[in-house]
Amino acid sequence: MQISKVSFENISALSYKDVFYQKHTKELDSFYAFEPNQAGLDQAIAKRSSYPVDRILLNSVLNEKYKKIKASDLQNYNVELLLQEKTFTVVTAHQPLILGGPAFYFYKICSIINLCKSLKRTHPDFNFIPVFVTGSEDHDFDEIKGIQLFGKSLEWQTEEKGPVGRFSTEGISEIIQQVSLIMGSTESALKLINIFNDSLRDSEIYNDFVFNWINAIFGQYGLLVFNMDDDRIKRSFIPMMQLEITERISEKLVVDTQQNFYISISNLRHLQGM
Repeated sequence: MQISKVSFENISALSYKDVFYQKHTKELDSFYAFEPNQAGLDQAIAKRSSYPVDRILLNSVLNEKYKKIKASDLQNYNVELLLQEKTFTVVTAHQPLILGGPAFYFYKICSIINLCKSLKRTHPDFNFIPVFVTGSEDHDFDEIKGIQLFGKSLEWQTEEKGPVGRFSTEGISEIIQQVSLIMGSTESALKLINIFNDSLRDSEIYNDFVFNWINAIFGQYGLLVFNMDDDRIKRSFIPMMQLEITERISEKLVVDTQQNFYISISNLRHLQGM
């Protein structure tokens, strides 16, 4: 097998800000806590070891969800590991795109699964659990309704409004049928279509459908799917929401950071002739 490496500067899909971050540009150090490398991960583990976490709440919410399905042994094990102080989660998140949408939806999930395995090798005394947070409360249906597949555009048709995770699944079967026609009848294609159909059959709302097909594909690797649209999770956030409403603590932090970041980026682009 031949492997070719391409520098970040030559990947047109990346913005100049992405490139600066991936190159660990020192002028941007103040804008993130940990560098995206092994040293940064080590520092994050050390700092997060004393971070307050309501582990009982996390375990309770996820335990309830995974008891309703045929979870893998590794998933059940990971849910219980959340109660231990030496357990960390490696989290990625995305809107619940129809059938996964662009490939990077899957790359995100694969990357945290692999990162957990790598971290366990370098830190055997700790536990690492991959968690995918699905943005089921997202109201922007236009961003999640379409999929591009082999040059063809498919779109979920529905008149529902509000949080997309609460939509009924009406109309999704048509999308699956169209995908099936495009992908053909290879063994891999049929396997994937069966996963989508089985997931749809067992779902009452869209969030359940997303949960089911992600779980069918990645459950064997211990991935836990976390839905933020849960009353218990929201209640735990009430003190922070009250503080934000009464004191607007984030406004100054956000505005100041935006201004400083813009200045730093502008200076970097000028220095590098961009």
